[in-house]
Amino acid sequence: MKYFNGILSILLLVFFTSCGGDSASSGGASGDLREAKGGKYYGGVFKMNEAEYLRSMYPPNVTETGGHRISNQVYEGLLRFDQGDLTLKPSLAESWTVSDDGTVYTFKLRKGVRFHDDPAFPEGKGREVTAKDFKYCFDRWCAFDINNKGYDFIKDRIKGSVAYHKSTQNGVSPKGGCPGARVIDDYTFEVSLERPLGFFLNLLALPFSYVYPN
Repeated sequence: MKYFNGILSILLLVFFTSCGGDSASSGGASGDLREAKGGKYYGGVFKMNEAEYLRSMYPPNVTETGGHRISNQVYEGLLRFDQGDLTLKPSLAESWTVSDDGTVYTFKLRKGVRFHDDPAFPEGKGREVTAKDFKYCFDRWCAFDINNKGYDFIKDRIKGSVAYHKSTQNGVSPKGGCPGARVIDDYTFEVSLERPLGFFLNLLALPFSYVYPN
Protein backbone atom coordinates (compact mmCIF):
# COMPACT_ATOMS: atom_id res chain seq x y z
CA MET A 1 0.00 0.00 0.00
CA LYS A 2 2.86 2.40 0.85
CA TYR A 3 4.45 1.61 -2.51
CA PHE A 4 1.16 2.27 -4.29
CA ASN A 5 0.64 5.58 -2.48
CA GLY A 6 4.15 6.64 -3.40
CA ILE A 7 3.58 5.95 -7.10
CA LEU A 8 0.21 7.72 -6.97
CA SER A 9 1.81 10.79 -5.37
CA ILE A 10 4.45 10.95 -8.10
CA LEU A 11 1.82 10.66 -10.86
CA LEU A 12 -0.29 13.41 -9.31
CA LEU A 13 2.77 15.63 -8.99
CA VAL A 14 3.66 15.11 -12.65
CA PHE A 15 0.06 15.78 -13.71
CA PHE A 16 -0.31 19.04 -11.84
CA THR A 17 3.10 20.39 -12.79
CA SER A 18 2.45 19.64 -16.47
CA CYS A 19 -1.02 21.23 -16.50
CA GLY A 20 -0.34 24.20 -14.28
CA GLY A 21 2.40 26.72 -13.86
CA ASP A 22 2.90 30.33 -12.87
CA SER A 23 1.37 32.67 -15.45
CA ALA A 24 4.50 34.78 -15.39
CA SER A 25 6.85 31.93 -16.21
CA SER A 26 4.84 29.59 -18.46
CA GLY A 27 5.50 31.45 -21.68
CA GLY A 28 6.35 30.17 -25.13
CA ALA A 29 9.69 29.05 -26.45
CA SER A 30 11.18 32.48 -25.89
CA GLY A 31 9.40 33.08 -22.59
CA ASP A 32 8.49 36.59 -23.76
CA LEU A 33 5.61 37.90 -21.66
CA ARG A 34 4.38 41.46 -21.27
CA GLU A 35 3.03 42.39 -17.88
CA ALA A 36 -0.42 43.98 -17.79
CA LYS A 37 -2.55 45.43 -15.00
CA GLY A 38 -3.86 43.27 -12.20
CA GLY A 39 -1.07 40.70 -12.27
CA LYS A 40 -1.98 39.58 -15.81
CA TYR A 41 0.38 38.89 -18.69
CA TYR A 42 0.18 39.11 -22.47
CA GLY A 43 1.79 36.44 -24.63
CA GLY A 44 2.92 32.93 -23.82
CA VAL A 45 1.37 29.62 -24.80
CA PHE A 46 -1.94 28.30 -23.53
CA LYS A 47 -1.95 24.52 -23.10
CA MET A 48 -5.06 22.43 -22.55
CA ASN A 49 -5.60 18.69 -22.34
CA GLU A 50 -8.41 17.68 -24.72
CA ALA A 51 -10.37 14.98 -22.91
CA GLU A 52 -13.49 14.83 -25.09
CA TYR A 53 -14.18 12.18 -27.71
CA LEU A 54 -12.40 12.69 -31.05
CA ARG A 55 -13.89 10.75 -33.95
CA SER A 56 -12.10 12.19 -36.96
CA MET A 57 -9.77 14.89 -38.25
CA TYR A 58 -11.11 14.59 -41.81
CA PRO A 59 -12.90 17.95 -42.32
CA PRO A 60 -16.16 16.63 -43.89
CA ASN A 61 -16.46 14.25 -40.93
CA VAL A 62 -15.87 16.75 -38.11
CA THR A 63 -19.13 17.17 -36.21
CA GLU A 64 -18.28 16.77 -32.51
CA THR A 65 -16.92 19.54 -30.28
CA GLY A 66 -13.57 17.91 -29.56
CA GLY A 67 -12.82 17.33 -33.23
CA HIS A 68 -13.81 20.90 -34.06
CA ARG A 69 -11.53 22.41 -31.42
CA ILE A 70 -8.54 20.41 -32.66
CA SER A 71 -9.15 20.70 -36.42
CA ASN A 72 -9.61 24.45 -35.97
CA GLN A 73 -5.93 24.59 -34.97
CA VAL A 74 -4.82 22.58 -38.02
CA TYR A 75 -6.96 23.59 -41.00
CA GLU A 76 -8.24 26.82 -42.53
CA GLY A 77 -10.99 27.59 -44.98
CA LEU A 78 -12.07 30.57 -47.05
CA LEU A 79 -13.63 32.31 -44.05
CA ARG A 80 -13.57 32.01 -40.28
CA PHE A 81 -15.64 33.10 -37.31
CA ASP A 82 -14.22 35.80 -35.08
CA GLN A 83 -13.76 34.13 -31.69
CA GLY A 84 -14.96 37.24 -29.88
CA ASP A 85 -18.31 37.94 -31.51
CA LEU A 86 -18.67 35.21 -34.22
CA THR A 87 -18.69 37.72 -37.07
CA LEU A 88 -17.27 36.47 -40.35
CA LYS A 89 -13.65 37.27 -41.13
CA PRO A 90 -11.42 36.52 -44.14
CA SER A 91 -9.18 33.49 -43.76
CA LEU A 92 -7.59 32.06 -46.91
CA ALA A 93 -9.89 34.25 -49.00
CA GLU A 94 -8.55 37.80 -48.85
CA SER A 95 -11.71 39.17 -50.51
CA TRP A 96 -14.88 38.09 -52.30
CA THR A 97 -17.70 39.44 -54.44
CA VAL A 98 -21.31 38.34 -54.90
CA SER A 99 -23.24 38.59 -58.15
CA ASP A 100 -26.26 40.90 -58.35
CA ASP A 101 -28.67 37.95 -58.18
CA GLY A 102 -26.91 36.55 -55.09
CA THR A 103 -26.02 33.19 -56.63
CA VAL A 104 -22.36 33.47 -57.66
CA TYR A 105 -19.58 33.99 -55.09
CA THR A 106 -16.08 34.77 -56.36
CA PHE A 107 -13.21 34.45 -53.90
CA LYS A 108 -9.73 35.91 -54.27
CA LEU A 109 -7.24 33.73 -52.42
CA ARG A 110 -4.26 34.87 -50.41
CA LYS A 111 -0.99 34.24 -52.18
CA GLY A 112 1.99 32.53 -50.61
CA VAL A 113 -0.02 30.32 -48.22
CA ARG A 114 1.52 26.86 -48.04
CA PHE A 115 0.51 23.52 -46.61
CA HIS A 116 2.51 22.23 -43.66
CA ASP A 117 5.70 20.40 -44.57
CA ASP A 118 5.01 16.69 -44.82
CA PRO A 119 6.61 13.59 -46.43
CA ALA A 120 3.56 13.42 -48.73
CA PHE A 121 4.94 16.38 -50.67
CA PRO A 122 8.01 16.31 -52.93
CA GLU A 123 11.12 16.65 -50.75
CA GLY A 124 8.77 16.99 -47.79
CA LYS A 125 8.09 20.68 -48.45
CA GLY A 126 4.49 21.86 -48.34
CA ARG A 127 3.37 23.45 -51.60
CA GLU A 128 1.28 26.57 -52.10
CA VAL A 129 -2.49 26.43 -51.62
CA THR A 130 -4.38 27.25 -54.84
CA ALA A 131 -7.95 27.33 -56.12
CA LYS A 132 -7.50 23.75 -57.38
CA ASP A 133 -7.25 22.59 -53.77
CA PHE A 134 -10.54 24.27 -52.91
CA LYS A 135 -12.12 22.74 -56.02
CA TYR A 136 -10.96 19.28 -54.91
CA CYS A 137 -12.29 19.78 -51.39
CA PHE A 138 -15.65 21.20 -52.51
CA ASP A 139 -16.07 18.23 -54.86
CA ARG A 140 -15.41 15.96 -51.87
CA TRP A 141 -17.93 17.96 -49.85
CA CYS A 142 -20.58 17.31 -52.52
CA ALA A 143 -19.67 13.65 -53.14
CA PHE A 144 -21.17 10.53 -51.64
CA ASP A 145 -18.98 9.20 -48.85
CA ILE A 146 -19.91 7.46 -45.62
CA ASN A 147 -17.44 9.83 -43.92
CA ASN A 148 -19.00 12.95 -45.41
CA LYS A 149 -21.31 14.36 -42.72
CA GLY A 150 -21.40 17.83 -44.25
CA TYR A 151 -23.28 17.10 -47.48
CA ASP A 152 -26.69 18.00 -46.04
CA PHE A 153 -25.44 21.53 -45.42
CA ILE A 154 -24.92 22.19 -49.13
CA LYS A 155 -27.37 19.66 -50.62
CA ASP A 156 -29.46 21.36 -53.32
CA ARG A 157 -27.69 24.63 -52.51
CA ILE A 158 -24.45 24.48 -54.46
CA LYS A 159 -25.32 24.22 -58.13
CA GLY A 160 -25.30 20.63 -59.39
CA SER A 161 -24.55 19.16 -55.96
CA VAL A 162 -27.47 16.72 -55.95
CA ALA A 163 -26.71 15.28 -59.40
CA TYR A 164 -23.02 15.01 -58.55
CA HIS A 165 -23.80 13.28 -55.25
CA LYS A 166 -26.04 10.74 -56.97
CA SER A 167 -23.42 10.02 -59.63
CA THR A 168 -20.69 9.38 -57.09
CA GLN A 169 -23.09 7.21 -55.11
CA ASN A 170 -23.33 5.03 -58.22
CA GLY A 171 -19.56 4.89 -58.52
CA VAL A 172 -19.25 7.50 -61.27
CA SER A 173 -17.24 10.70 -60.83
CA PRO A 174 -18.38 13.13 -63.55
CA LYS A 175 -15.58 14.87 -65.41
CA GLY A 176 -15.04 18.34 -64.05
CA GLY A 177 -16.47 17.53 -60.64
CA CYS A 178 -19.39 19.45 -59.18
CA PRO A 179 -20.31 22.21 -61.68
CA GLY A 180 -21.07 24.68 -58.89
CA ALA A 181 -17.41 24.83 -57.83
CA ARG A 182 -15.05 26.31 -60.43
CA VAL A 183 -11.39 27.27 -60.71
CA ILE A 184 -11.04 30.60 -62.48
CA ASP A 185 -7.28 30.81 -62.01
CA ASP A 186 -4.74 29.79 -59.38
CA TYR A 187 -5.96 32.43 -56.95
CA THR A 188 -9.63 32.78 -57.90
CA PHE A 189 -12.29 30.28 -56.85
CA GLU A 190 -15.98 30.54 -57.75
CA VAL A 191 -19.04 28.92 -56.17
CA SER A 192 -22.46 29.04 -57.85
CA LEU A 193 -25.70 28.39 -55.96
CA GLU A 194 -29.04 27.06 -57.14
CA ARG A 195 -30.73 30.07 -55.54
CA PRO A 196 -29.74 32.95 -53.23
CA LEU A 197 -28.84 31.85 -49.71
CA GLY A 198 -28.40 34.57 -47.12
CA PHE A 199 -26.25 32.49 -44.74
CA PHE A 200 -24.07 30.79 -47.36
CA LEU A 201 -20.90 32.55 -46.21
CA ASN A 202 -21.49 31.22 -42.69
CA LEU A 203 -21.34 27.67 -44.08
CA LEU A 204 -17.86 28.42 -45.39
CA ALA A 205 -16.58 28.98 -41.87
CA LEU A 206 -17.55 25.45 -40.79
CA PRO A 207 -15.03 22.56 -40.70
CA PHE A 208 -16.66 20.92 -43.75
CA SER A 209 -15.16 23.58 -46.01
CA TYR A 210 -11.58 23.46 -44.70
CA VAL A 211 -8.98 22.97 -47.40
CA TYR A 212 -6.56 20.04 -47.60
CA PRO A 213 -4.32 18.81 -50.44
CA ASN A 214 -5.27 16.33 -53.13
